[in-house]
Amino acid sequence: MKKLLVFLFILSSFQFAVGQTISGQVLDENGLPLPGTTVTNTVSQVSVAADLDGNFSITAADDDKLSFTFVGYKTITLQAKNGMKVSMQLSSTELEQVVVVGFGTKKAGAITGSVAQIKASEITKTPAQSAIQAIQGKAAGVNIVTNDEPGANPTVIIRGLGTVLGGRTPLYIIDGLEATSLNGIAPGDIENIDILKDASSLAIYGQKGANGIIVVNTKKAKKNKLQVSYDGFVGRKFIQREVEMADAYRYVYYNNTALGSSTYFNFDQPYNTNWLDEITDTGETSSHQISISGGSENVNMQFTATNYKEKGILNGTQFERTNLSSRNQFKILDGKITIKQNLNLAITNNSPKPLSAFTNAYKQSPIVPVRFENGRWGVPLRDPATGQVAINGSDRFNNVGNPAAQLFYYNEQNKNLAVFGNISAELQITKDIKFTSNFGSTFNWAKGFTYTPSRNIWLAENPTQEIADYPVSNPINTLQQRRYDDYSWNWDNFISYSKTIDKHTINATIGMNRSTTNNAESLSATRWNVPEQSNYWSLDLSDYNTEQPPGQIAQNRVETPVVSLAYFARADYEFDNKYLFSATVRREGNSRFQESNRWGVFPAVSAGWVLSNEAFFK
Repeated sequence: MKKLLVFLFILSSFQFAVGQTISGQVLDENGLPLPGTTVTNTVSQVSVAADLDGNFSITAADDDKLSFTFVGYKTITLQAKNGMKVSMQLSSTELEQVVVVGFGTKKAGAITGSVAQIKASEITKTPAQSAIQAIQGKAAGVNIVTNDEPGANPTVIIRGLGTVLGGRTPLYIIDGLEATSLNGIAPGDIENIDILKDASSLAIYGQKGANGIIVVNTKKAKKNKLQVSYDGFVGRKFIQREVEMADAYRYVYYNNTALGSSTYFNFDQPYNTNWLDEITDTGETSSHQISISGGSENVNMQFTATNYKEKGILNGTQFERTNLSSRNQFKILDGKITIKQNLNLAITNNSPKPLSAFTNAYKQSPIVPVRFENGRWGVPLRDPATGQVAINGSDRFNNVGNPAAQLFYYNEQNKNLAVFGNISAELQITKDIKFTSNFGSTFNWAKGFTYTPSRNIWLAENPTQEIADYPVSNPINTLQQRRYDDYSWNWDNFISYSKTIDKHTINATIGMNRSTTNNAESLSATRWNVPEQSNYWSLDLSDYNTEQPPGQIAQNRVETPVVSLAYFARADYEFDNKYLFSATVRREGNSRFQESNRWGVFPAVSAGWVLSNEAFFK
């Protein structure tokens, strides 16, 4: 008995320890709220982000340690305490680090615009299929929204809702290559990400930077002996906060009350279905990366292979991506010329399912079964004589579909092959002047199909009908095949000048940018009544010969390429590491606009004062 009491005491103490909610506030060096600060329980590894007022709430025990991290500030670790106020301090080393600002780099302490940098350690800390998912909550002013669908592109909003007609997707610059997403890059291949957020930083990209710029630098081989490294993880995914679903008794009680009848639905129902449980399962993720690198004084090479797999929480959703990347650097003529080559290959396979199944799961009644006893799919049919759900019921009491049947009969497969990369050459003309030429391009090939068993879906919606009752004029099934390809490229040429004289530092860049995008073609074709066996899903095997409008059989679309040509210049001045000035101008022409409005000028001027370097501040 004593042993039992001691065990119960220990158990209750443990439950009390892990069940506390610790709340507090994060402030900057001036005592102002610091929204977006990442707060991590170092024991459970659970992380949360501070809200707009710097407030946070996290589950932690009294003896747990909390780590506070924000870009540009020192990471601090404190003991968890309810009501704690945390004061973050600027990191002096951050001011000396190099940040990519577009066609060049700057010291973090010499930037007059708004730029956030996320390092590799922050990117790989959170296992994710996309690097953008991994940096969620780590940069102020950057809102990242994910729907957790395997393979889906996260929505990134930088300081606002974007442009009226140009969407809200930012431009990605991957080692000088212009792109529309990061889904073709493995998170482990990234060295750091710089996010340009304000007009001063974005002006050098003109209209392309209307929704912000995300600059990605991939990892490069360093001067060392041959090295082989492995990095990987295996994980499981759960619904963090499940929606509480009503059971059969509650559903009957509330509906009878609303209808003013105690007998419309019988309280003794034969079925009690939790639809959310029926369409979801534990998700699984795994990633394996092998990297081989090595180099000498003049040659550096790196090769990386990555495989990522994910089984989604929604039944049937799957995603797989295989990445192969090669990054090499060569120096010739005593280092005066540097040639860099980056090549990436991404192969993806995706099996999506309709997210509307969640909506149907929330709406469908718990007294409806997944399947009736005879194996037919459940539908909301009520027997007026008994008030119970039955397959022979005559009263259909809602028009919501069966979400389990919806997922079972939805069959879509997509495959994509992306080859992208760039080659650049740098010529050191003098000690202070350097010429850079960079060419990057992207090829995308995609194909997919959707198979819809129309007759089976009809039978699922009408469980009292048989195959012989199906209308003869209606197609038995539908097969759609899709093909898509696109090609884009950009070519940058610019001259950089950098000179430091005593306390004066001058940097200047002048150059041009030429790009072609939207060079794409899509083709889709649809046929009916193909064989039901999946290995015979071919358009040629259709036996449905009823005449159809051509637009329902095949669709072909050839896009008009969009050409952009721009000239840009930027000048930066710094005095004594305290006073900063920057001016940028870009003149750009875009073929998307009418000829009379094709050219535009994008200027920007900014100034800065590094107070922390003043004697009176120290």
